[in-house]
Amino acid sequence: MTRKVDTYISVADKIVCELKRQGLEGEVYLEYTLLKYVEAQENRVRESGVQDELGLALRIVCDNKIGLVYTSNVDEVDIKTLVESCKKIAKLNSPAPRWVGFPSENPSRVDNIFSKSLLEVDIQDLSEELNYVLSRVKEDPRLYLYYALLSTSYEERVIMNTSGLNAQEQSTVSLFGIELVASEHGYSTPGVYEGDYSRTQRVSVDPVYERCRDKTLSLLRPVRCEKTRIPVVFTERALSELLSYTLGDVLTARAFALRRSPFVGKLGEQVLSEKLTVVDDATLPGKYGSTSFDDEGVRTRRLVLIDHGVLRNIVTDLYWACFVDVKPTGHGFRASYSSVPGIAYTNIVIEPGDVSLSEIVEGEEEYLLVDDLQGAHSSNPESGEFSVAVPRAWIVKKGEKVPVKGVMLSGNIYLALRGSIELTREQFELFGRIFPYIVFRESVNIVAR
Repeated sequence: MTRKVDTYISVADKIVCELKRQGLEGEVYLEYTLLKYVEAQENRVRESGVQDELGLALRIVCDNKIGLVYTSNVDEVDIKTLVESCKKIAKLNSPAPRWVGFPSENPSRVDNIFSKSLLEVDIQDLSEELNYVLSRVKEDPRLYLYYALLSTSYEERVIMNTSGLNAQEQSTVSLFGIELVASEHGYSTPGVYEGDYSRTQRVSVDPVYERCRDKTLSLLRPVRCEKTRIPVVFTERALSELLSYTLGDVLTARAFALRRSPFVGKLGEQVLSEKLTVVDDATLPGKYGSTSFDDEGVRTRRLVLIDHGVLRNIVTDLYWACFVDVKPTGHGFRASYSSVPGIAYTNIVIEPGDVSLSEIVEGEEEYLLVDDLQGAHSSNPESGEFSVAVPRAWIVKKGEKVPVKGVMLSGNIYLALRGSIELTREQFELFGRIFPYIVFRESVNIVAR
């Protein structure tokens, strides 16, 4: 199969040669993306299409100042003009102290992230499959499809630089996501979203739909939550939402450089419960965030962030590595070829506990099961303070789940993660977040409205 970027690799090579001729340090990033998608809204298919885009970005470092230019017109690019424009932009920027340089080590391959069969999926097949999902929704008059997306995407990346790097990768992903609402006797549930993906084959829509349907219907006929002193159990979704705006933010080189992390100066120290181990691993075969190199060409690896509560590492891209004494970790990613790389995670794994949820809560009269948070983005990552609404939760008593409404949670996530917690043996994946359920016996306050 001929790759789209193959036609333009010679252009990238000529740009690198020109940079070397001028004695400049630089990087060329080539990206091609192809998306086939079908969307449904309000119980019917609304849109479908095929989108593709090819782009080239150039970064140059002059006196530790970094410039970036990009173009989608790669066929007619004037190399000398492109280089001169990038040099001018670099001179306008502030210097990055202790610039670490572009990488030279070519990465090894990560398995099961590309399938030719996904590249060849026909959009008509996607349309028929989404119409099938709609027919299933209509089987129950209480259900209403708010939104659904079925897609396959393909990406090619090439990164070449003056340090000798020539990194190339193809990747694919099939994705299905659906949001449902249920109504009965004048009450409508909050929207419930479920999704799944596969890097190498068509995602199966039936299990996703059935999971979403069952969860949505389970929220009908909610009651007021009367208990405020019971254990709180976060599902992988709720935990991911809260950690994304707290712990995930403060384990970056940017937060350390700006001294906006409570963990500054604590590398190698116990900062959280010894039951907590957090790993970022882009090398897992077939996972959502898996890739052999980041968008700066830095080789990815398994990186332990928290080891039984001890802070071992933080994540960084090339730029923020200049401000802290940390080597680049392979976490520099772009929103597109036209974007400046920024720090982002790949696959985050929280290591599971040793026992099941039922064993952990055995002996408890009841507990609050939380599956969604509203307002987690307003949490304070520096202090760890949070106050969130809970649109989806159930009181679980002797295995029976009763939906509750009017619940809020508050607390300090860092104190909570240093306190009395239990992690389940079961793990669940949510688009590159592989988490167990977590049980808070204290430190998370229930506010019933």
